[in-house]
Amino acid sequence: MSRAPAPGSEVKPDEVFQHFLNGVEEFKARRWDLAEDQFKILKGLDPSHAETLEYLDAVGEERRAENQMKLARSVRKQGSLKAAEEYARSALNSIYQQDVAGELIASIELELAARLARARVSLEAGQFGESIRLLNEVEAQYPGRTDVRSLLAFAKGLETEEKSKPESAGTARAPLAAAVEKEPLSPQLALLGEAQELFLKGDLDGALELLEQDGTELDAHVLAAQLHKFQTQW
Repeated sequence: MSRAPAPGSEVKPDEVFQHFLNGVEEFKARRWDLAEDQFKILKGLDPSHAETLEYLDAVGEERRAENQMKLARSVRKQGSLKAAEEYARSALNSIYQQDVAGELIASIELELAARLARARVSLEAGQFGESIRLLNEVEAQYPGRTDVRSLLAFAKGLETEEKSKPESAGTARAPLAAAVEKEPLSPQLALLGEAQELFLKGDLDGALELLEQDGTELDAHVLAAQLHKFQTQW
């Protein structure tokens, strides 16, 4: 590490400039401790030097943002979408982390959209339990979202209504309802689920190809449009 000149010694302009260049190079290489050392020396030589002070502030911001993104990736792997999003948003002012932070936020928003789409398809298929399960997962991480709470209340109402129907009310409907509960996921729900899994694995093209096979369905169409937007931006 370079040392600051001894008190009372003459400060040479070329030496000051060299410290500044060294600091900038270390900053570009993201070696925050080394960059900070160089800029602290410069601050000692000229406490009012504006660029030195700006770089020192930037070093602190980049170091913090780098740590925030590490936390974001870690909690995302653990399934905590909201915490990951909050960590990523706190890194949006970073020079070097803002792009990856924005990409992570966009991927979280797409995952939420996919879960809501699957919940709606389950609801339309009469699979109320599956729809409620998916919506409860979103509600647990994003409590208070109006769209989620409204859909969840609607799904619970339909489930209650279905359970309250007497078996004698319609002998033809009871076997049908039982069959719906036991039958595998509908093709549309299976397609959305498979597309979501491909996206989370990083296969964006594969997810788009699946969704565009059934572009007449609103949920698939909307999700495909969001994936196209994500692909264009990132």
